[in-house]
Amino acid sequence: MGFGMRSWKKYPKYKDSGVEWLGEIPGEWDFCFLKYCLMANDGGVWGEEPHDDKGNIVLRSTEMKLNGDWKIEDPAVRILSNVEFNKSKIFEGDLILTKSSGSKLHLGKTAIATKEIELMNCCYSNFMQRLKVNSNLIPKYLFWFLNGESGREQLLNRGNTTTGLANLNSETIGQIIIAFPRLFEQTAIASFLDRETTRIDALIEKKQRQIELLQEKRAALISQMALRGGFNVSNSLASQEPVLLRLSKISIIIDCLHHTPEYIDNGVPIIRISDINNGDLDVSEAKTVDLATYQVFSKKYQPQKNDILISRVGSIGSISLVKENQIFCLGQNCAVIRPLINPLYLFHVLLSDFIKEQIQLVLVGSTLKTLSLEDIKGLRIPIWNQEILDDIIDAFLIKNKRIENLIIKISESIKYLQEYRSTLISAAVTGKIDVRNEATA
Repeated sequence: MGFGMRSWKKYPKYKDSGVEWLGEIPGEWDFCFLKYCLMANDGGVWGEEPHDDKGNIVLRSTEMKLNGDWKIEDPAVRILSNVEFNKSKIFEGDLILTKSSGSKLHLGKTAIATKEIELMNCCYSNFMQRLKVNSNLIPKYLFWFLNGESGREQLLNRGNTTTGLANLNSETIGQIIIAFPRLFEQTAIASFLDRETTRIDALIEKKQRQIELLQEKRAALISQMALRGGFNVSNSLASQEPVLLRLSKISIIIDCLHHTPEYIDNGVPIIRISDINNGDLDVSEAKTVDLATYQVFSKKYQPQKNDILISRVGSIGSISLVKENQIFCLGQNCAVIRPLINPLYLFHVLLSDFIKEQIQLVLVGSTLKTLSLEDIKGLRIPIWNQEILDDIIDAFLIKNKRIENLIIKISESIKYLQEYRSTLISAAVTGKIDVRNEATA
């Protein structure tokens, strides 16, 4: 089977569930609040800071991937009392759910404990919830339900967002409405989804690797542009070498206002380091401030097309290009590079390994890990004769466009596969498709 649209088999008979989001379910299925299918629905522990490496492993939300897989690389070690350990020890078949998060993507993400995790003698943190099913459900079926559109939508709707940190608890989780078939059908559905999602995930991973290889090729292309290697220029100019100039000689460097303002809803965007992502500037997800705050921050900097924003902490040296006239103000720990030369050339050179290596040298031995304004001004930029520069930029833009188009095409196919995966899970666990005979196909 390919991954195109397919007319899956339907159940022979359906009935109205009376639940708006669920609609019709197979005639022999039941539905109820999740709390009636659970033996346990309890929060985790955090314990005390250990004085050495001895203690108990406590798994956190960061050990869970968005698709429900585990990624345990550097788990937390905590000191737990016997009561805390016995209360929160994880066993095979337990479902561990993220109940507190500032991200909609991570709230409610659910993983199922394997035998290997049980043998780790580990517990789960106080930002997590553990669910144990009763005899009406098999754990893997509930895992798929909570990771499908049906479960995810309910979990997000029940999260309390008044504080900015979304929260679930045993009561709100227990109020989730779950549709479920007989046990043998649950097993068949879980087996079907195990197989199909494994195939889809493998294809997604392959495509993501293709993007990584294209990005590596693009990084090499950018470095070629900075040092002119691999670009054809006229023979009379081929022997010329670039002049290295301080960034302050070819641009205006503007610092931010060193103050964190109060954010509001539906105000003027303020750019923070999290909005600077080595691409075109996107203010759609930025925090916002009121007009008075904007006016104060704008006294120091007013954006112009082709400005380059750079992060001074966190993802140090990340940049974004202002490709159009936009209204925003500059948040803390950001700076602006206003080019006095070709902005596209400077933007891409700042993405090159040649510049990254300079930044790393500046940070070696630094305890604060901050890129100062003087550090930014002192970055050495290769500057070419204008005729060579024009040839290099033209050649680079043609090759770069081809790579970008391929990345866009592959990214769109990944998005389709992810949507298909989510839709397939939801359709199977709500009975919209009959996969009983597909489980061993």
